[in-house]
Amino acid sequence: MSLNSETFSIQLHGGPLTIDMLSYPRLLVADKKELNNFKVFDSAIIEWPDLDEQLSIRQIKENKPSKETAHSFVKWLRKREI
Repeated sequence: MSLNSETFSIQLHGGPLTIDMLSYPRLLVADKKELNNFKVFDSAIIEWPDLDEQLSIRQIKENKPSKETAHSFVKWLRKREI
């Protein structure tokens, strides 16, 4: 995994996949351990169980941002801080 303040790359079977964390708030607030804890399903979905986040590889490649509402994100963030 390669990580900087706005993107990180993970190695998949088809090669590296760079993810713009600015498009996915839960990934943006994650620490390195949480980002490293991911699973790939059917070569189509990446799940980060520690973050309760699932994204399609297609969504990432097309740079489609998260559809999570600000209210939902804040609620999740508050639960995370407890």
